[in-house]
Amino acid sequence: MANYFIFRVDYGECFPFIYEELKQGRLRQGWGGSGMDVRNPFDEFTAAWKKWSPFSENMKRRYNMLRIMLEIKEGDLIVIPKVSIQQMATGRYFTIVKCKKPYEFALSDGRNDFGHYIEVESLVSCDYDSSGAAQALSSAFGGYQSAVNRVVNEGVMDAVDAQLTERGAAIQSTTRLGLLSAETYEARDLYLKELVHKMQLWQNSTFEQVIENLFERSGYTKVRSNYYDGVGGDVDLVFKAFSKRTLMRDIYEAYDDEIMPEIYIQAKKKRGHDSNDVVGIEQLIRMAGKDSKAKSLLLINLTDEFSAEAKALAERERVVLLNGKAFASLLLRHGLEDGVAVIGGAGEE
Repeated sequence: MANYFIFRVDYGECFPFIYEELKQGRLRQGWGGSGMDVRNPFDEFTAAWKKWSPFSENMKRRYNMLRIMLEIKEGDLIVIPKVSIQQMATGRYFTIVKCKKPYEFALSDGRNDFGHYIEVESLVSCDYDSSGAAQALSSAFGGYQSAVNRVVNEGVMDAVDAQLTERGAAIQSTTRLGLLSAETYEARDLYLKELVHKMQLWQNSTFEQVIENLFERSGYTKVRSNYYDGVGGDVDLVFKAFSKRTLMRDIYEAYDDEIMPEIYIQAKKKRGHDSNDVVGIEQLIRMAGKDSKAKSLLLINLTDEFSAEAKALAERERVVLLNGKAFASLLLRHGLEDGVAVIGGAGEE
């Protein structure tokens, strides 16, 4: 079974080097000067770091993050946000590669950095908006801000597999959906569209109830609903940011439950293309600024896709966007599609 990773690279002045190395099959990561091989003990890494840089803060955090690269094995799938193998520029696209050979350390091109690398095979590069699977995958990038991230979310892994299947990339049978035929994917896609259509016929209260059920089934606690300020700010549902029986939930409840971060959700049932989809994002942003508590912002809109303006605003303000098919896929994954069928016959507009 393949493992999944999201891998961010240097998007700044060193990107041309990173890009050329990737084209040669080497996916490189920074904080890698001479002697900083993360297969070495931390004290050796520390000694090498101090020779490499005068700035010593965050060494332990960097070391632990880089050591995630040691978990990447042959056949594992790696998603690289903002990078297309077709062009040496960063933007609204991503590349999926497959590990050919695990972690190695070697400096290149006379540089005393970027010694960490994985040998990879490029499978596909996609625009964020190229398909429903691409939209679902790219909308999750905001939750993976470290340079190297292990993915355990099944929805994200499914989106990777679906994108590869959709593009006809060569996927080994070790991937979770690797043996799906094009016909099977098309059938699933049609089923998701049918679920979206049923949801679009619901009353708003029914739609919000299903979202509440989805979060509560996963252990999240609703704090309040229909929360608005009367001057443009509006949130449909608010949940505590950590689900029950998790370490962080226990920590906050033991310390001060009142400062626990929250999840703000705005839910809309628009059909086709919503020409005014930025409004939902603006409503969330306005409400998020009402106090200093940390918040995750999520807009669920049953539209086919979000506008370029909405995507740009969401990326800038770190708002997660879920369109109709992406949300239907979550219901399917968490066993709530039966609820769609049951509820769909009642409470329709």
